[in-house]
Amino acid sequence: MTNTMTGSMTRLLYPIPDAMGQLGVGRSTVYELIASGALQTVKIGRRTLISHEELARYARSLTKANDAA
Repeated sequence: MTNTMTGSMTRLLYPIPDAMGQLGVGRSTVYELIASGALQTVKIGRRTLISHEELARYARSLTKANDAA
């Protein structure tokens, strides 16, 4: 995927530390979201990764939840 504004590539998969930065939350929160099923992960070898689409889906779900409240 190419960001049309900057021409840079969007990463497809993020390791946990990068997902933390994308969501603006801490490590424990990311692992709690994974454990609760709110975030789906992909395993490649021993690495746990979260897709760009999954992070975007989760962020959209927060927006929808706030709009409903």
